Amino acid sequence: MWNDGLFILWQHIAQLFYQDIESGLKLLPKLTYDHINVTSFSAMRVNLAAEVLSAPIAAVLRSFSPPDTSGTAKLCEMVDSFFDCLNVSSTSEHQRKRKPFLARYSSLHDESFPWLETTFLGYLQSWLQSTKDRLSDFTANARSKMFLSWQTYEGLQITVHSVIEAPTFVCFYFVE
Repeated sequence: MWNDGLFILWQHIAQLFYQDIESGLKLLPKLTYDHINVTSFSAMRVNLAAEVLSAPIAAVLRSFSPPDTSGTAKLCEMVDSFFDCLNVSSTSEHQRKRKPFLARYSSLHDESFPWLETTFLGYLQSWLQSTKDRLSDFTANARSKMFLSWQTYEGLQITVHSVIEAPTFVCFYFVE
């Protein structure tokens, strides 16, 4: 995949994993061979995806990998925050983990909603536009491989808009 001059590659994460094993420092203790060796079964395990596309992976990529991995790191950060917005399960977990998007929704004007709509969807829209604007004679098939599948993109948009609209519906439902 490609976004605004930067490649987003699984290879960046795999290389990070193997470097972590070789160094013996274990900067990424949650990452295992099952995370890297994706099979048809493991591809369906959301917990593995959440552990790979996470803030710790992004931080290690930014700190210990070449600058050309910053596109992959940015995707990891964005998906991590997206998952946090959808996985609120505790009233104090956000304080313990120092992750503001894990805080429970407290109002219709919660800070997570504008982030989802503006920052997260804006990131995806910008990424899609950068693939369309990329100069060269790419086929439609080649351009489609620079971005998420259209099903994934559309599913993320629907999910974000649903998460934003659901509290409004629930609040009005209980008020009436």
